[in-house]
Amino acid sequence: MLEEHLKQLAEDLELPPLLPKDKSSCYYLPLANDFEITVRSLKNGCAFFSKVAAVPTQKREEAFLYFMAANLLGQGTGNQVLGIDPEEKFLTLSCIIPYDMNYKEFKEKIEDFANYLNYWRVEAEKREKDAQASIL
Repeated sequence: MLEEHLKQLAEDLELPPLLPKDKSSCYYLPLANDFEITVRSLKNGCAFFSKVAAVPTQKREEAFLYFMAANLLGQGTGNQVLGIDPEEKFLTLSCIIPYDMNYKEFKEKIEDFANYLNYWRVEAEKREKDAQASIL
């Protein structure tokens, strides 16, 4: 079902076919020059994942508290999860989606994910600029 949804999505968005699949059952969905969502097939659904922005270099603890507060009950992330990659270089966004959805619901989930991804990219950049401008 995931492959069918991704094929239809590629047609709708006029993207090249999303057939290249690596060993980990991942599809890479390029939505813009620097916007890429990884879609991974799971046993009972699929997962979306993307790097949001580089981890802040200044006032890291304050930034982490801000980002993690957004995870509280999914209020600031639309029930998606902000995190940090294993090397602690990038802020990430991820979510798990159940398989029992039609194409329209799948497309809306991708759209929601992309919107939250864009929002948190802007927020991360803003926090980094504010931290650099701060004298304290």
